[in-house]
Amino acid sequence: MSEFWIFLQLGFKHIFSFQAYDHLLFVLVLTAPFQIKEWKLILVLLTAFTVGHSLTLALSVLNIISFNSAWIEFFIPITIFISALWVLFFLTSKRELKTGLWVQYAMTLLFGTIHGMGFSNNLKPLLGGGSCSLLSSLFSFNLGVEFGQIGIVLCIASLLIFTTSILKLQHKWWSFGVTSICLLLSIQLIFQTIP
Repeated sequence: MSEFWIFLQLGFKHIFSFQAYDHLLFVLVLTAPFQIKEWKLILVLLTAFTVGHSLTLALSVLNIISFNSAWIEFFIPITIFISALWVLFFLTSKRELKTGLWVQYAMTLLFGTIHGMGFSNNLKPLLGGGSCSLLSSLFSFNLGVEFGQIGIVLCIASLLIFTTSILKLQHKWWSFGVTSICLLLSIQLIFQTIP
């Protein structure tokens, strides 16, 4: 099996592991306010996140930047908390989320850099001494993460369709409920990860 395929699978499986529980919450918060017809906006947000975490993941694995992993594990749930507050602000103020979309893109890109530092804790040991295929390994890992995120979004979309079409729950209540749950879980994670 090629290294490309191994790291692609690793990135995909990482998203669907319990280690990525915080990542799942972050993706839930990103997608909760949007309807199915706004799938392009969701993909752009996910891509902004992937660009952010790819950058710091590469810089970390190449030993260009270093950080205290305990603090990164603490900051990751803070990114979920802030994102959830942002979404709830727009939902409860009856303002259209699209008015703050560029701010959300910038936040998602920035928060992606923090999550990328968290990813590097898992990836660094596997890349070891840094072979000539380092860029290929990083690219395939990030591609796997992106495919995993799309898989999560498809699962969320299925739940959204079920709750809004079959259970007849209004989309705003879906958004508010999912975001509120993520906010509460992020608070729990923040207290669990205090350095």
